[in-house]
Amino acid sequence: MDKISLGKSSVDTTYFYGGVTGGGAYGPGICEKVVGISASGKLTVKRLPFHDNRSGSKRSGSLDYELTGDGVYRAYAYADSNRSEGPEFFFELEGYALKELNRQELDERLRALSPDSFAIAEHAQRKVARRRELLPVVQAEVHDFAAAGERLEVTKVDVDDQLQLSRLTVTRYQSCGHFDEISVNTMNQLITHLSAPSLPCTYCEAHAEKMRAADETIKRLQDTASAKNLPTLSGSPRQIKWALEIRDNFWQKNPGNPLLKRATTAKYWIENRESLK
Repeated sequence: MDKISLGKSSVDTTYFYGGVTGGGAYGPGICEKVVGISASGKLTVKRLPFHDNRSGSKRSGSLDYELTGDGVYRAYAYADSNRSEGPEFFFELEGYALKELNRQELDERLRALSPDSFAIAEHAQRKVARRRELLPVVQAEVHDFAAAGERLEVTKVDVDDQLQLSRLTVTRYQSCGHFDEISVNTMNQLITHLSAPSLPCTYCEAHAEKMRAADETIKRLQDTASAKNLPTLSGSPRQIKWALEIRDNFWQKNPGNPLLKRATTAKYWIENRESLK
């Protein structure tokens, strides 16, 4: 094959012709020579010289990339019609013959170009695939370990170089709605962790302690108000606490003011706190 058509773009043994269509909306695309692959799986490419045969407005014509001898090439973002871009496309030039490369053929070429890096990248992909495969399996096992009112969700699994489970992270949702994370290396460690007596929810305990402290503060302020023969205030616990503090400060400066007995809503003291200073 000495020419491959890609709709409004094409390639022969000399150039990749990146057409411009849609009034400049699509194309001309990019064509690069593939020279290898990194250990992270990223292609190593070399830019090609090109001839700009587009119109002055860049809305028509083509950008023609010059192929630099035998090798593997990649093209992408090229116009394959008047209203769309074509998919990433790999091809090989060998002498005067062109060949479109499928994924398997591309991998063979990359393995030959960068054997060590390709092996590392390929193994990394295997680990990714293995993690995907393990996640639902581990989730099914973990589901049965949840205590009454709890829900366990596996959020992450890791594997070692032998593709065996090496670490997992589980989020435990408690009946109160709060959650914590458990990270262990094996399922046995997870079972041991979950078999231990359940501790009270730290978030709920902290909230309860905060409420107890607020109640104690309100009681102290109310006792102080009663000792001063001041009326109780209406409102929510939070409003009452705030209003009692405002009123007490006002009393310190104005102990005989009639407002102290006339204003009996927490809302009044809060809304007028600036003028009462």
